[in-house]
Amino acid sequence: MHSTYPGSASNPSMELTVKIFCKSDPNLNLSVRDNKVVLAKANPSDEHQLWYKDDKFGSNVKDEEGFPSFALVNKATGLALKHASGATQLVQLEPFRPFEFDKSLMWSEGKVIDNEGYRAIRMANDIHLNMDAYLGDRPQVQDGNEIGLWEWNSGNNQIWKISPHSPGHEKQGCHASSEGRLEHHGHDGPYSSSDTHHSSHFDSASSLSKKPAVKIFCKSDPNLNLSVRDNKVVLAKANPSDEHQLWYKDDKFGSNVKDEEGFPGFALVNKATGLALKHASGATQLVQLERFKANEFDKSLIWSEGKVIDNEGYRAIRMANDIHLNMDAYLGDRPQVQDGNEIGLWEWNSGNYQIWKISPHLSGHEKHGGHKFGEGRSDCHGDDCPYSSHTHHSYHSGHASNLSKEPTVKICCKADPELNLSVLDLTRLFLLKPIPMMNNNTGSRMISSGPM
Repeated sequence: MHSTYPGSASNPSMELTVKIFCKSDPNLNLSVRDNKVVLAKANPSDEHQLWYKDDKFGSNVKDEEGFPSFALVNKATGLALKHASGATQLVQLEPFRPFEFDKSLMWSEGKVIDNEGYRAIRMANDIHLNMDAYLGDRPQVQDGNEIGLWEWNSGNNQIWKISPHSPGHEKQGCHASSEGRLEHHGHDGPYSSSDTHHSSHFDSASSLSKKPAVKIFCKSDPNLNLSVRDNKVVLAKANPSDEHQLWYKDDKFGSNVKDEEGFPGFALVNKATGLALKHASGATQLVQLERFKANEFDKSLIWSEGKVIDNEGYRAIRMANDIHLNMDAYLGDRPQVQDGNEIGLWEWNSGNYQIWKISPHLSGHEKHGGHKFGEGRSDCHGDDCPYSSHTHHSYHSGHASNLSKEPTVKICCKADPELNLSVLDLTRLFLLKPIPMMNNNTGSRMISSGPM
C-alpha cells in the first residue's frame, strides 16, 4: 500500500486531491473501506475519501464521445478505481502504476447533466456502463453504500461531482457553468485576463518546450498547416522543418477548466515564436496572437475541441468560453482554402474549413491522417495510447532517454491479432508470431508472414 500517490513527485499537478460524491446525497463521499469502494459520511480529514484524478493520458485517450479519460487513485491506499467485471457488478480496486496504461482503470465524465455541474462517470471504453451507488430496496443512498456499474437510468445515484478538496473547507459543491463561461474545477482558473502579464520571450527551456509538438490542419486541405507568418495566423503549405507550423498544446488547465459541453480547455502555443493563439474580438474577426506565459491563466487563450465530426477524427476548435464561435479558415470568394489563408472565428456552418485535426508532429513523416477506433474502445490520439492492459516495461541498461521510461506496447492488426508488428532490419517491417522471453542459453526462431 502507498501512503501517498505514487506519481505525485513526477507530476506535481496530481498533488491536488479531489472528493467525489453523487447528487443523491452530497454529504457522502466516495471512499475505500475494507478494500471496497463505498460511500462514507463526509470527513475532510479522512484520506480514504480523497482521490487523485490522474489525467496524463487524457489528451490522447478519449471515450467515443470525445471526452478525456482519467484514472482515480485513492490517496490513503494508492489503489486505483477499476472497472467492474460487467453490468450490475461492483467496481474493484487495483494497485496503481503511474507509468503503465491500463484501460480497465480509465474512466470518463459525460456532459453536464444539470445546472449544478453533475455528470455521469462511466467506463471510458464503454460509456453505456455508469458508476452507480446501488440502492437495492433502499429509498436513499447511505453510509457504506457499495458502488457498481449500471446502464444509464438518470437517477441521482448515477450522477456525480468530482470536486477539489480544500483543507478546512468542508462544504460540498462547485459553480455551475453559465452560458458563455468556462466551467472551473479547482484552483487553477482565475477568470480575469486583465491582470495577465506576459514574458517578453518564450522560454525554450520551459517544461512546455519539452512536450511533443503538434501540427494543425483543416479538412478542406490537409496539406496546409496552421502557421504564424508576419505576426498573423495563416495556413501555410506543409513543411515539417518549419517551426512556425508547429504548436504546443498546453492542456495543464484541462482537468479543471472545461467548456459548457465538458470538453477540456487548452492553449495553443507556436513553437517558433512563443506566441499563443488568442480569441478574435468577436464573430467574423481574425484570431490574434499574444505572448504566452506558462503559469498564468488567461481565458482568451483557452480553446476546446468538440466531438469527432467524421470517421477521420476531425473536430471543431472553438473558444472554450463560447463554443458557438469556431475557428474558421476564411474562404471569402475563393472556392478553396489556400496558402496564406487567414484564420478567424465564425458561427458553426459545418464546412470542411471549420473542422480541424490536431496531429502529433513526427519528424521526417509528412503524411497527415488519423484513425477511427471501434465502438466500445477508447479513442486514442497521439503517442500515449497503448491499449493492452498487459503493458510491460523494458528498461534497457543502455537507454538513458526519456522514451525508454515509457511503457512499451504491442501492435497487431485485426486480420490476425496473433501477429505482432516487428522490425527485422532497418529497412523492413514484418508481422511476426509472438514468442515468449527466452534466456541466453535458449534459441528461438521467429516465423514471418512476409514484409509489409
